[in-house]
Amino acid sequence: MFNAKRNKEHVGAVGGDPLGALGFKLHNFVLARWVMLFAQLIFIIVMVKSHPAFMAEKLVLSIWALAVIFNSYYWLTGRKGKNLSQGGAFFQLGFDVAHLSLMLWAVGGLATPLAVFYFVAVCVAALVLVSHLSLALLLLVAFGSGVVAWLAGGELVLWLLLMLSLMVIWYYLFKVGGDLHKKYEALVATQAALAGEERLAALGALSTAAAHELGTPLGTITLAATEVMNDMKEDNPYREDMAVIAQEALRCREILKQLSSTHADEREDLLRRLPVEALVQLAIDNHKTDDREIIIKLQGEGKGGSGEQPMVSNKPEIIHGIGNFIENAVGFSSQTIEIHIGWDDDVLRISILDDGPGFDRTVVDKLGEPYISTRDELEGVDEAVAGGLGLGVFIAKTLIERTGGQVSFGNSMMGGAQIDIVWPRAVFEEIGTKNSDAGGIPWELQ
Repeated sequence: MFNAKRNKEHVGAVGGDPLGALGFKLHNFVLARWVMLFAQLIFIIVMVKSHPAFMAEKLVLSIWALAVIFNSYYWLTGRKGKNLSQGGAFFQLGFDVAHLSLMLWAVGGLATPLAVFYFVAVCVAALVLVSHLSLALLLLVAFGSGVVAWLAGGELVLWLLLMLSLMVIWYYLFKVGGDLHKKYEALVATQAALAGEERLAALGALSTAAAHELGTPLGTITLAATEVMNDMKEDNPYREDMAVIAQEALRCREILKQLSSTHADEREDLLRRLPVEALVQLAIDNHKTDDREIIIKLQGEGKGGSGEQPMVSNKPEIIHGIGNFIENAVGFSSQTIEIHIGWDDDVLRISILDDGPGFDRTVVDKLGEPYISTRDELEGVDEAVAGGLGLGVFIAKTLIERTGGQVSFGNSMMGGAQIDIVWPRAVFEEIGTKNSDAGGIPWELQ
């Protein structure tokens, strides 16, 4: 069956820490704190005006002024576009919690409207911080508000109700924020996969341009060196050097010619339409191994019963998506991978089958999600089994679906893994014929 190792490795993962790239603008934290401080100032003024006997206004204003100084420092010294790390965001929110606890202690306890700002800090933490930092901030709120309740005396019940509300809101938003984080990580990984294809295309264009621009001066050098060499006498000591110059310049021209020709062919490949079998072969080329056999089987009915293969556009999204699935099959098959290509007048199907252990039935329905978390998303599934699934399959599935295809996962009759990809034939054949101005997404799929 689909064991823990297969779960962790069967899905190609993208290195790095995508969450670390999420970033939080320091400027936004500072602006939000100014709004909060303004609201607190209004509360202090109302408190003093409506309660003439209130004697702690100087203490409250001093604590309020402490936050003003803290915020002014970041307002004056922080760059407007500066991003905060997860730790930096936790520090900013932690300061807000500590400052709010001091304010509540000064005004007399939790039974004041200021306590609502605890909810702000908890909500932000649940949505933007990673799990351990988000939980740490919730505990910091529990500790700070608990100290306030204890010092105020008689507010234990109020503290318990406040914490119950905060924990419910935190858990709800944490689950929602967790999904957002997963989507963002998967988006970063998908973009990284496509960026590699774009860099290769850009490199080919650059080499072609270089070959074109350098061809003329190298030709001039070759011609001049040859003429000078021919004018020299046989016994001239520099004649041999001129011959070397002419020969090496000619060699450079040949190299640039080959380079230009190679990338011209590649550029043509990116634009032209080709049979679906050739498209699959392009996806296979990067994943061949000597100890695995990859077999392509064709079975289809063309329009009018001719059986002719569909002509499709050579899109990087399709090649990378199919290649990802083939790579997984190669890595976990025993000997053979079969790729079945079938079509009729309505749809085009590509099925990838391997003779490995196959997918575990307890997780196969979850495949294609950005991550299968170990946080109780799969009841009864061992943590080691569930922990490694999701990102690589999500990338490939997203790329395929971006072109109008649908992906399904299961096990073949032989017990190995089977991945089926289905496109409506009309849409698939038209991919790449018309592109939108933004992102190159086919206009049919907008």
